[in-house]
Amino acid sequence: MKLTWRLLAAAVCAAFLTLLATWPGHADEGGGPRPGCIGDSFRGTLDSTKAICSDKYLVRMQPNGDLVLREISSGRACWASGTRAGGDASATFHQTMVGPFVTIDSVSQGKLATLSGSIPRATRFDEVSANVNDRGEFWIGYTRVAGC
Repeated sequence: MKLTWRLLAAAVCAAFLTLLATWPGHADEGGGPRPGCIGDSFRGTLDSTKAICSDKYLVRMQPNGDLVLREISSGRACWASGTRAGGDASATFHQTMVGPFVTIDSVSQGKLATLSGSIPRATRFDEVSANVNDRGEFWIGYTRVAGC
């Protein structure tokens, strides 16, 4: 019976540590990869399970439907899209001849917002993305959308 309780306690502890590691704003001491981090840029879709991360900042679609730029060390939110829509929202990067943009959409509520970016004429489309840098800036193409 004691062995069963020890195994249960170990499992609960492991689950708690996994949850803590994936909590927005949690940084590991070594600055290594964070769970859910897909790199410092994206060209696809971010849902609440993914984030773009630099060493110091991240951009994540929160479970409440807000796209948030956050300082990793403190967990402080620096900017939010204001698109609270519940758990079915996502942010999608688009590239058109007019320029790059990110839409925030909800399955239940439709299109919530569009964040526009820009590119110089000589830039190739496949070189453009949405990204976050170590200065705490969120960019779409060559347009700074938000900063800490």
